[in-house]
Amino acid sequence: MCLARYFLSVKNAKTKKDLEPGTIKEIQASIKRYLSDNNYDVDIMSDHRFKHSRNVLRAKAVDLKEMGLGNKAMRSDSFTSEEIDIIYHNRLLGKGTDTFRVNS
Repeated sequence: MCLARYFLSVKNAKTKKDLEPGTIKEIQASIKRYLSDNNYDVDIMSDHRFKHSRNVLRAKAVDLKEMGLGNKAMRSDSFTSEEIDIIYHNRLLGKGTDTFRVNS
């Protein structure tokens, strides 16, 4: 129950913003490793006694991804064919491009 509450409330210490879903999962793995290193026999990532905290973590990750957090949500998109044509047409990329221009 305490882990579930922690997963729900954890935020960046400096900015007080939500953490990325992967970061919270890494915290869970660190807790597991700490407990294992200190001879705690129960695996918090698979034992039935910690099912609630895993469910809370999973739900929190879904919620954060819906808010736009998460590695894949922040990735850049590829150029479209039209955008590539514009870049070539404006001589910003291609054979014989001598200078680099930036539109201000």
